[in-house]
Amino acid sequence: MEYMKPFDVDLYFSHIATKYSESEKGLDDLISTLKPKKKTKLVEELNDLITGRKDFINCMALSPGIKYKLEKYFFLDNVANFYENYKAILEDRIFKWKGASYYFDGSKVVRDNLTKAKMFIKVADQYYRKCIVFDDDHDKEHKQPIMKLVRYNEGTVRQEVKDISLIPRYQMFFNEPENTNKYRRIKREVFEGIETVSYNRYNPVYHDIKPGSWKTIESFLRHIFSDTNLAGETMYEFGLDYIQHTFFEPRKKMPVLCFVSKERNTGKSTFLYLMRAIFQENVIVVDSDRLNSQFSSVYSDKLIVGIEEAFVSEKRTEIKEKIKNWATNPNMLMEQKGKDASEIKNYMHIIVCSNNETNFMQIDEGENRYAVLKVGVLEKDDPFIMSKMEKEIGAFLYYLSKREYHYECGESRMGFNPEVYMTESLIRVQERTENKAVKEIKDFIRQSFIDYETVELYYSPKDLAIEINQVGGFTISKSTIIDFLKYDMNMRPEPMMRYDYYVMKADPNTGTIIPEKGGTKTGRPYKFIRKDFIKEE
Repeated sequence: MEYMKPFDVDLYFSHIATKYSESEKGLDDLISTLKPKKKTKLVEELNDLITGRKDFINCMALSPGIKYKLEKYFFLDNVANFYENYKAILEDRIFKWKGASYYFDGSKVVRDNLTKAKMFIKVADQYYRKCIVFDDDHDKEHKQPIMKLVRYNEGTVRQEVKDISLIPRYQMFFNEPENTNKYRRIKREVFEGIETVSYNRYNPVYHDIKPGSWKTIESFLRHIFSDTNLAGETMYEFGLDYIQHTFFEPRKKMPVLCFVSKERNTGKSTFLYLMRAIFQENVIVVDSDRLNSQFSSVYSDKLIVGIEEAFVSEKRTEIKEKIKNWATNPNMLMEQKGKDASEIKNYMHIIVCSNNETNFMQIDEGENRYAVLKVGVLEKDDPFIMSKMEKEIGAFLYYLSKREYHYECGESRMGFNPEVYMTESLIRVQERTENKAVKEIKDFIRQSFIDYETVELYYSPKDLAIEINQVGGFTISKSTIIDFLKYDMNMRPEPMMRYDYYVMKADPNTGTIIPEKGGTKTGRPYKFIRKDFIKEE
């Protein structure tokens, strides 16, 4: 303004409207995206530099006293406004404003009179110290700090901080996964005069997302998702959908991914390492025994829990039930040693890797929580594959940010239509691990249809118990059969009626065992249909 005074001209400060700032970096980007009619309107606004409401341009006349107006425009008029409008970046960090240091203490912006106090937080009645570490294996230049919260007792805190009232305080933790710039470390809610400030246990994710090559990741994912569903579709697109949803919409429920192979050097573990590289501190890899511990705080707030070398025997039903509940329940208990359990939101995505292809865990028929994929041996062993893929993550995520989903999501409690991830590998596990009593009942009925060559059969629970027990090798009770028919098959007995029964007899002339009608009985049998037990070719 001072330099232009001799020329007696009007001056304006102008830029493209802030509503376009996330999609267009500048005027040239904006022009390239507009249709001809809107381009004309933009040109009119550019040629008519006056203040007031405009569609594409924000414009402010530079006049005496403008300094204070501009300060307010950029939220530099007071420190509270500055923090409120840049809190997505500042969060709970110490920041400079007009030469002084400030931070948000959980309720308001305060001047930083004791920097050391800012190294701690207090959540409910527990103190934590913020500790910064770096992954030297994958971040040699220390560009990606990893923050850890370490529990401290009050006595130790007082030794380091003279005035502990300066330590930021939060009423509770919350768990809210977000991997984009919408991430929030602190959440403040007020209702009917009750204010609650919470601290997010989910950690921010840092990646330089930009166009580029990701051929190593693509090749690896095509291998790891090379199994096919029953429709004959390779699971590669499903795999991309899974990762895309997990990164950009992490609060959506996803199926439990199960990678199985009795072979070595398949890449199952490498996939977990890739997930760790993408989602960073929000991934943990454990063995199945760890899940049996009552203390869940080590994994309850993670987005991805990888289970290595998984084998959950039939006797370990509690682990199986935990995995099923975590896959679908919206909440879970976070238990820490010496602390009361607290409920937090559950966004856990579970990935299982096992060398047991058909019996790593019991999966009931009709269960749609699991996507079981068999993985083949890698064509060649590349010891540098992880370092190559880590360099491609930014380009891979950029591709996913522009990609349209291949499959509809929201069609079941696990997001996808279960037919999308129904594979022969899953069916084999279901058949191998099916409950012994259930398996015996189904096998008997299936064999009866084959032997008697009929389309329908009638059996009472007593009939089935007698027949199955006579075969030998397994004993089953009538009540077990009733429970199976009622709860597993959702069947009800027929009204009182006379029904046919069949027997196997030896032909007196040839000695061949042949089926024949044995007579009729009176009772309330269950009606069985052939197509429900035998899939015709």
